[in-house]
This record gives sequence, structure tokens and C-alpha cells, in this order.
Amino acid sequence: MALSGGTGWALTPPVLNVDAFGAVARVFIRACAAFNQQDLPTLGDLLADDAVLYRVNSGTPILRKADILAYLATKFSTDRPICAPVTTELHPPSLPTTARGTALWGSGTDSTIMFQIRYEIHFQPRDPYLITSLWARPG
Repeated sequence: MALSGGTGWALTPPVLNVDAFGAVARVFIRACAAFNQQDLPTLGDLLADDAVLYRVNSGTPILRKADILAYLATKFSTDRPICAPVTTELHPPSLPTTARGTALWGSGTDSTIMFQIRYEIHFQPRDPYLITSLWARPG
């Protein structure tokens, strides 16, 4: 929301930036597909160099793209994690820099173990809208 001045004040709703909205949505979709395909090179292309990943169960942060990719390489070889978004919201609508929602989380090595997570992904607020942080927790 923005305030406009003059003789009085009025709230004006933010204007949807369609190009930014589409770009963030495309990065989100590519990241989900790359994660589920265990495609580390594509994930690396979508992460900012100073990105932070918070581990799902502990919340422990992993700092920097190189360390995130090393961590994911190990997780992919052992657990083969899968994340299937159920709901997704982009915030704020004027320049979306956050995607949040719920997803099903599980292991590709044991498809009977699936649980719901809440997630939030932050993007840098300018093109190319790289991912700057990823957070999720059960629930």
C-alpha cells in the first residue's frame, strides 16, 4: 500500500508487477522440478551465492550456495527427498519476493513416509530473482 499526499491522504493498493510475478513463479517452478529430479546444476543456477537453507527438521542454517549444494548432494544420494507443493502464495503481489505455502515432504527411498510441511522461499527483489533463503518445518 502507498500513501498519496496533497490536501488529504488516501491509501492506494499496490500495482501488480506482472513481469516480476511471472519471473518469480517460473523460478519457483523450476526449483521444485529440479529438486524433485535431484538436478543440482539447475538448483545451483537458481540460488544466490549467499543463499541460506534451513534444514526441515532442525532449522539449522546452511550458509552459501556451495555448502547448500554439497548438503543436497548428500541428501539426494541417501534420502532422495521429494517436495510436492500443495498451496503456494506469492508475497507481496506488487513485487513478489516470497513464495510460501504447504507441501508434502517425503523420501524417494520410502514413499510410505510423507508428511506435510509449511515452507517459505525468499527471492532477491530484482531480476534474475535468485533464491536467497529456503525455510520449511513440519506442520
